Amino acid sequence: MCRRLQNRPGSRKAMANGCLGNAFDVCATNQDSGALMAILSSICVQFPETPLQIVFLPFFTFTASNAIKAIMALDFVGLVAKWRLFDHAAHLGGAIYGILYLNYGTKYIWNNREPIFSFYHKLREKKE
Repeated sequence: MCRRLQNRPGSRKAMANGCLGNAFDVCATNQDSGALMAILSSICVQFPETPLQIVFLPFFTFTASNAIKAIMALDFVGLVAKWRLFDHAAHLGGAIYGILYLNYGTKYIWNNREPIFSFYHKLREKKE
C-alpha cells in the first residue's frame, strides 16, 4: 500500500525521505482508526463484562475485556512482524491512549484545567 504512493516533489514523503534518507519508510496513513480504537478500548475497559458478538457470527459471543486484549495482541504482533495490511501502530497507540485517558484523564486534565483557563482569560482581558 505504501509502495504505490508517488514520491512527488514537495510531498511530505519526499521531504521526509530527503531529510532521513530511506532509514524509515514514511507512509501516509489514516489515523481515524486509532481514534476509534481509543474509544473502543476505553469502553471495553470501563465495561469489561459486556457481551459482544461479531455481526456475521451471532452465535459467537465474548466479553469486552477479552475483545480488547485480543485486538491489542493482534496489533502488537502485526507491528512486530511488520504486517502492512492495517496501521497497527495507530491501532495500538489509540488503544493505549484510550486506556490511559480513562484512568488518568480526569485526575490530570479535567481537575487541573482551572489555572489554564484563568491564564487564558487574563490574556484576553489584557487585549481588550
